[in-house]
Amino acid sequence: MASAETDPAGIEEIRDSPPRQLCPTEAQKPKHTPRRTGVRTLASLGDVKKPLAERRKDLIEAMAKTAVYLPLSNFQSTLLPLPRPGSTQSRLMPRARDFSGMADLRSEKDISRNFTAIVNGKSGKDPKGICPGYKIALSEDHYDPKDEKRLKVDGALYHEDDIPKDGRPRWEKQRLLIEFKRGSTQYDPFHNMDTTSVMTDDRKEVYGQVGDHVARAFVCQQRTALFLLLVAGTMARMTRWDHSGVIYTDAIDYVKNSAALRDLIWGFTLLSLEKQGFDLTASIISPGTYDYELMDDIALPQETDLPFDEGSLVPSPTTAEPAPVFAYVREMFAKSLPDDWPRWRLLVPTPAGPRMFFVGKPVFDAPGPIGRCTRGYVALDPDSKRFVWLKDTWRPNYLGVDPEGNVLQTLRDLHARNIPTFVCHGDLEGQDTQSPQFFRPTKRTKRQKLIHNATLPSTARPFISEDTPLCGVRRGEDGKVEYVEPAYDNEEDTRLRHLRHYRLVVSEVCLPLQDFTRGHDFVSVIRDCVRAHSDAATSSAKLLHRDISIGNILILPTTEAKEDESRVVVRHGILTDWELAKPLCDDESQECQRQPERTGTWQFISAFSLDNPTVPMKIEDDLESFFYVTLYIGVRYLRHNCGDAKWFLTDFFDSYSCKGGNTYLCGSPKRNAVNSGEILLLENDDLVFCEKDGGVHWLDTIITEVLAWLKARYAIARKSRPKKRLRPSQKQPEVTTSSQHVESVSPIGDHVELLRLLDEILAQSWPMDDKIGDQLLKDAEAVLEPEGVASPEDAENAKRVAPDEDVVEQRPTKRQTKGKVLTEETSAPTRSTRKRGGYVRQRGNHKGGGKVSRSRKK
Repeated sequence: MASAETDPAGIEEIRDSPPRQLCPTEAQKPKHTPRRTGVRTLASLGDVKKPLAERRKDLIEAMAKTAVYLPLSNFQSTLLPLPRPGSTQSRLMPRARDFSGMADLRSEKDISRNFTAIVNGKSGKDPKGICPGYKIALSEDHYDPKDEKRLKVDGALYHEDDIPKDGRPRWEKQRLLIEFKRGSTQYDPFHNMDTTSVMTDDRKEVYGQVGDHVARAFVCQQRTALFLLLVAGTMARMTRWDHSGVIYTDAIDYVKNSAALRDLIWGFTLLSLEKQGFDLTASIISPGTYDYELMDDIALPQETDLPFDEGSLVPSPTTAEPAPVFAYVREMFAKSLPDDWPRWRLLVPTPAGPRMFFVGKPVFDAPGPIGRCTRGYVALDPDSKRFVWLKDTWRPNYLGVDPEGNVLQTLRDLHARNIPTFVCHGDLEGQDTQSPQFFRPTKRTKRQKLIHNATLPSTARPFISEDTPLCGVRRGEDGKVEYVEPAYDNEEDTRLRHLRHYRLVVSEVCLPLQDFTRGHDFVSVIRDCVRAHSDAATSSAKLLHRDISIGNILILPTTEAKEDESRVVVRHGILTDWELAKPLCDDESQECQRQPERTGTWQFISAFSLDNPTVPMKIEDDLESFFYVTLYIGVRYLRHNCGDAKWFLTDFFDSYSCKGGNTYLCGSPKRNAVNSGEILLLENDDLVFCEKDGGVHWLDTIITEVLAWLKARYAIARKSRPKKRLRPSQKQPEVTTSSQHVESVSPIGDHVELLRLLDEILAQSWPMDDKIGDQLLKDAEAVLEPEGVASPEDAENAKRVAPDEDVVEQRPTKRQTKGKVLTEETSAPTRSTRKRGGYVRQRGNHKGGGKVSRSRKK
C-alpha cells in the first residue's frame, strides 16, 4: 500500500582473521538550545526535496555501524572464488597488467581513464583486457536524465552487450560499480576503520556518495547484493553491499600487486548472475512482447473507471462485466510505466505454487541501501487482470518473528475492520543478507564505545532496530539452518541484522493520507484506523501495531448504497504495514520485546517510549502516536496561528535530547507538551487551529481534549515513578501534597474514549474549505500569523465570555503573507462562544490568531 544472499561456501573455515566492525564517524554532540537539544530532519515525513549534502549525511548515519572487514584472501575465496588450479577454466586466466604508469597520476580523470584503458585492454599488448566479455564505461561527467538526484557514478563494469555509448550511467544495466578518487587514503572511507579511528570529513563525504550510488543501483535493478570497487590513487579495495551492511577488503597497491586486482575483477566476471547479486525471481518484460503490450493496454483510461471524490455518484455494479476500477488506481499504474524504466515479472511464492505479478517503476522506495529497503508497486495480476498492491521488502528473519502476511490473515480471521485484504505472500528462498554471517563483535573500552556510538539517530529510514546482533545459527530437526535471535546486551555497536527478502500482495491500492480533501475527511480516516487498532489490540490476538505514522494510515475510496438505492463514493481509512506488530505484554517483566531499540517512526513515537526504549510498548503509546499524526497533518495542511509551519514541524517532531553521549531520548517540545497539556509557540501563545473566518476549528477541540488526557497520563507516570533513595545521613524532607487530584487512569489508553471523542466531533458541521495546501511547499495559502492578544485585559475577557452569549463585532482582520500584512474588511467575530455537540468553543481576539480559551461543557 502507498505509504520502508545465499549462504557462502566455506564460511565455517574462516577462523584465522576474524572480521572487525567499522567505526563510522566522529562523535557528534547535539547543540543545546532553550527549546531543543537536537533536531532530526524531515526526511521521512514528506516530499520536500533535501539538499545533496543533507541527504548524504543521512545516508552516513543510516549506514553507521554496518560495515564489516574481511581479509582479502577470505573475501576472494568466499565471495569471488577463482577456478581450481590446473582446471580447464584456470588456463583462461588473463595475465596481470602493468599499472606502473598510474603512480604519477594526480587527477581523478587521469586515474579513471588510464585505469579503464588498461583493464579494458585498450593499452598494452593484450586487446582482450582482464575481464573478457565485460568492459568498464565511464560516466563521471554526465548523469542519467531520468534520475531526479542527478547522480554521476564514476564508472561501472557492463556486459559487452550493454555498454552505454553516450557517457551516461545506465543504472539498470550495471554489473559492478566503480568509484575513482585521487590520493591513496585521504578519500578512502574504509581506511583504518578499527574501533578507535575517526572518519574525516573527506571520507564521510565519499562514504555518503558511495552509499548514494549503491542505493540508486538497488532501486533501478532487482538485486539482492551489489559489488563496488573503490580505486583511490594506486590503492584499490573491493566491497560487497547488501541490506544488512557492507563487507570490505584490505586495500591493495595494484601497481605493485596487479595480480591481486586481476583476481578480484576476473573472479567477479566468473560469477553467475545470482552470485553477482541479481534477483532471479524477477525477470525483465521486453518491449514488443505480449506481457508488455498487455500492461500498456490495461493502463489506458476506461469509460467505466470510477471517480474517487467523496460523495460522487457511481453506477450500481453488475455481474455481467468486470468490476470497475477507481480512476486513480489506473492512473497510478500508468504513471509507473515510463518508457525509460524497465518492467518486471515478480515472483511471489505460495503454498499452491509461484504466482507472477507485473510491475513497473515503484510508487514508493525507501531511501538508502541499508535496512528493510521497502518498495511498493501498483502491480497487475495477469490472471485476473486486476490491480493489486505489491510490497517488496527485507524483513527480519528470526524464529518467532512472523511475516506481515501471517498477521493480516490472523486479523482477517478475527474480522478486524479497516485492514488490508491478504492475497498472497512468501519469503524468497535463499535470498538472505550475508554480511551478518561475517560479522564478529569486538570488545571495547568505555571510551571507545562512546566514540563509536555517538552518531546522530538515522533519519534516512524509520527509527527501528536496523542494527540487530549477529544472529545465532542452529540446525533444526529437519537439518535446515535456523536463525536464532540472540539475547541482547547493552552494546548497541555490535549489531547487524539478518534480513530475508519477502513479498506481500494485498487487494487494496490506496491513496496517501495527504490526499484528503478537507479536515473532516482526514479525521474520519484517523477514526477508522483507531477502530482497526482496537480490533487488533482487544481481540484474542492482542496485537499491537507499534508503528503508527502518516505512511501507514491510508485512504481507501469505496462505494456504498444510499437509502434511495443510488451508490456514492465513501472514503475509509486503512491501517497498513503490520510487519512490526507484536502481542501485547501483560506486564513489563514479560519478555515480549526482542528489539532492544525503539520500534516505529521517530517523529510519531510516544514520549514515554522515546524516554524508555527498553520498556515494551502499550496501547496508550500507539494511541498517542495517532495524536501526533493528527497534529502533524493539521499543522501541515490546515489553518492555524503558527507563522512558520516548517519550523514548528522540525522543532516539535524531530527534536531529541541526549543522555550520556550515546542515548537519544524525547525532545523537549514533545515532552513539554505532554507534561503541560498545551503546545506553545515562540510567542508563548497556544497553538490554535482556525477556520477561514477566524473562528476555532473543530480539530482544535480534538487536540485540546487529547492533550489533557496526555497530561493526565504523564502525571500518573511521574507519581508512580520510584523516588531516588537518600543516603542514610540525609533526612526525608517534608513535602506538602498538592490538592490537585491525579486520576489513576488516563483516557488515552482507552480505545472507547478516543473513538467516542472522534465520533462526537465528526458529527458536527465542519468547514468545506479548510485544507489550504502543503505549508512545507510554496502552494499553501497565507496562514494566520500569531500577533498575540492586544492586552491582558482582552485575554481575560476572552476567557470570561458567558457560555450562552454570542457576541459578534465588526472589525477588520489581518492576514500576513510573505512578510506583507494585508488588511481585508470582513465580518469576523473577535470574541464568541459556540456550543457544538456538547463542546464549547470560545473565540478570542484574533489578530491573525491569539490566545483562545477552550473548555469542555460540563
